[in-house]
Amino acid sequence: MRIIRYGFVILYVGWVVFAAGCALGSRIVTAHYKSALVWIDRPEATKERYGSVITIKKEADNKYIYEDGLFSVIFYVTASRINFALTNKTQHSIKTIWDEAAFIDVDGEAGRVAHEGVKYADRNASQPPSIVPAGRSLTDFVLPTNRVYYREGYYSIYVNIPGGWEELPLVLPASQRIASRDHNAVNEFASKVQKNKGKRFGLLLPLEINGIVNEYTFWFEVQEVSVNQ
Repeated sequence: MRIIRYGFVILYVGWVVFAAGCALGSRIVTAHYKSALVWIDRPEATKERYGSVITIKKEADNKYIYEDGLFSVIFYVTASRINFALTNKTQHSIKTIWDEAAFIDVDGEAGRVAHEGVKYADRNASQPPSIVPAGRSLTDFVLPTNRVYYREGYYSIYVNIPGGWEELPLVLPASQRIASRDHNAVNEFASKVQKNKGKRFGLLLPLEINGIVNEYTFWFEVQEVSVNQ
């Protein structure tokens, strides 16, 4: 079973929140972040086996390619997920060791990740490795498990909003409800968002080949920030 978000629920909830906001004289201010792959950390032994040159290319808007003698990978970062397509360049299978993978946030805190096929409720359980055969590719995504939560439902005689799983963005803060005329609160939120510019978050992805684990850490830098009022 794949991790899926249902658009119609989000749209419906958004409409109710908007209506409530109008009635209460408040609004939701939202942050937007745009990040780029800027660096990769590897063990020295991995550099010796698979090349010391680090190649990072920008393929398209928000898409980046990394390649060495072990694999090539295309990254596409969205608000709450790091999507990737990894191609095995070797003559051996590559295992992604999910139980040892981690997301490192902009404050340097590391935590577990979940990937495609893992149920939200099972996100903190042990995850078997994914195997990429020689010359084959793996398309997947990761999201930090501490960014996933269950939103309780709201039920009344006027409206019923069922509960559901939600994903918080990779970079926080993401949004804040503010009184319509509270300009100071808007400025304070915008200031917090602006402080994330230039910060980095990372994905630690251990890859095992021939019994040897090669720990790669892919670093993404927040290069553009904006606030939507």
